[in-house]
Amino acid sequence: GNEGKDVKSKLTAERKRMIEEERAAEERRHELEKVMGRAKVGEERKRRREAAERAEAARQLYEKVRREKMEKKASADLQRLYRGHLGRKAARRWAMKKAELEAMNALMNASAITMQRVFRGYVGKLRASVVRAEMADFIAMIRMEEAAADEEEYWRTHTFARIKRDIAAFFDVYIHAARESDNAAANYHNQLQAIEE
Repeated sequence: GNEGKDVKSKLTAERKRMIEEERAAEERRHELEKVMGRAKVGEERKRRREAAERAEAARQLYEKVRREKMEKKASADLQRLYRGHLGRKAARRWAMKKAELEAMNALMNASAITMQRVFRGYVGKLRASVVRAEMADFIAMIRMEEAAADEEEYWRTHTFARIKRDIAAFFDVYIHAARESDNAAANYHNQLQAIEE
């Protein structure tokens, strides 16, 4: 009978501990919900504040741009009016001298056109002579390159003639070297005779 009572009391203590843990978990959950609720309120307040700041910055930027546009337009109007004033003043000042200036301009233009025409003709003749010389050099160079290419093609396609040419060149070099050697020996012999005498 005592063993059954001990098991019942053990189960009861275990049950009490489980109930206590559930209650503590519920309290923690409740605290977490309260904290999350406060955080959401804070985040919402922060979001509204940032939105208001953005709206204020946009309003200030709009106002600044509008003011700058108005200032630019006013400045352009002032400049336009002042330039018109200066233009009318200059037109009045030059109205009396207009005929004299037009005659002077016509004379200067005619002189300038004549000088330009003569100078351009002179420069054109110089350039034409330079271009002709360059063209002649270019044509000569092209002809030399074509001749070299033709000769190379000839030697490439005429094997027997190429071998004959190479042999003749070899013997020319050999004969030239032999003559040089004979000349050197003769000079040496002459020098020895001069020393003996």
